[in-house]
Amino acid sequence: MRPGPPIALMYHRVCGRAAANLPYFVRGTAIRPTVFAAQLDWLRLHCDVMSASAWLKQRQRPWSPAGRPQVLLTVDDAHRDCVRRIAPACAGRGLPWVVFPIAHHTGDDPQPPWTDAYYALLANRPRSAHRPLRWWVRGPFRRWLDRLPAASRTRTLRRLAARWAVSWPLPALGPKLYATRSELQSLQARWVGVGGHGGDHRALDALTPEALQTEVEDSTALLDSLGIRGPRLFCYPNGRHDAPARAAVARAGYAAAFGVAPGVADTAADPFALPRYLVRDHAPTDTRWCAAFSTWSDL
Repeated sequence: MRPGPPIALMYHRVCGRAAANLPYFVRGTAIRPTVFAAQLDWLRLHCDVMSASAWLKQRQRPWSPAGRPQVLLTVDDAHRDCVRRIAPACAGRGLPWVVFPIAHHTGDDPQPPWTDAYYALLANRPRSAHRPLRWWVRGPFRRWLDRLPAASRTRTLRRLAARWAVSWPLPALGPKLYATRSELQSLQARWVGVGGHGGDHRALDALTPEALQTEVEDSTALLDSLGIRGPRLFCYPNGRHDAPARAAVARAGYAAAFGVAPGVADTAADPFALPRYLVRDHAPTDTRWCAAFSTWSDL
């Protein structure tokens, strides 16, 4: 039988629904450990979960809708969940996967990307904040924050913290949230793929040529320091990329790069704009868990 469609799945966090984690669940980037385990069991039963190198080679072959999907598991950002939950769960099932750390925001660095600080602030908001959590996470205020220059955004968050009587700056979050460089190196030694995700998780399509080059080079420097061998993969922060960003990633020697648009990564797909399917916090018995499999009624 010919192989089924080449599919990349996108995960972020695997964690419990504690108050500090609720913004990630509202955002749609967190999955409970029990649900994650059920998803892995389903994937092992119905798909061929492959290493990055094997998946890249396999996607160049003709495929058939009747074949088993050829799946690549990817995890963005390298939260500590990678070490505590994802690595043991995948290792126990013999499933390979790839993690994409942010070069300047590992567990060795005191501060994470601004979104984590914002979510921590939301977890401490008073009842007088009025608006529901979903509004703060997915509404117009969140989108406005995303468009602000970094300095303006920091001032805005500081003012919001003062209004809510939350101490600012918040205690160092990086070591609590993200895997350290040594932990990433340990994962790589256990045959977990490690790829690039930018230096500061900035949208690559909104940068000057110099800043774009720095983002990609800093990510590459992290992989060099970890001794990561090829083929190297990259995933664009927030999935945003344009022709200059794709060219910069290609020049840096990456074999392929992923966005966040859903789709099959067949031979027609640009290797530097490969699609991925977001996996949601639903058991595989629920058709909402992943759009990649919603039409695979025979699985």
